Amino acid sequence: MMRGQRWATELAIAAGFAGIALGCSVAALLFPPQSQTERLMVVAMAVFLVSALARNMIAALATGAMAWPFLNGFLVNTAGQLAWHGNDDLIRVATLISAAVFGAMIGRSNAAHHQAQARPSTHLTSIDRSQHTTSYDTAPPYGSEVPQSNQPVTVQRPQHPPSQSG
Repeated sequence: MMRGQRWATELAIAAGFAGIALGCSVAALLFPPQSQTERLMVVAMAVFLVSALARNMIAALATGAMAWPFLNGFLVNTAGQLAWHGNDDLIRVATLISAAVFGAMIGRSNAAHHQAQARPSTHLTSIDRSQHTTSYDTAPPYGSEVPQSNQPVTVQRPQHPPSQSG
């Protein structure tokens, strides 16, 4: 897979599953069961990172949705049983989905930024100051004739006489 390409949806969902499992494991090892907010933040960071790397919004949403049963069953209830805890679970779901969406958006934005920097410039590329010419790689300046070949275009600059102060 080339740099800058988003992951295939199936691969990104599988990576999301693995990232959530790893995030839940880390959260369980680092924080006791009564530290629900800290555990949620660790899992949300895992969802964010996988989504940012994948840059696939569908997979990010699937990862965020998949994270709630893991969090609820293994880190909130600790016995693998799912249960709805009212507003607390609503906040957990919103946090996980938000982490997924923001992760995918930041990943896409970062990839677009790097892609824009990697594109070759179509602007002025070289100046031969001794000949007073400007060479353009792809497009002539506005108002010039379009060349008939694929050769670079050279535009001759008028030479101005030196100004005399008096």
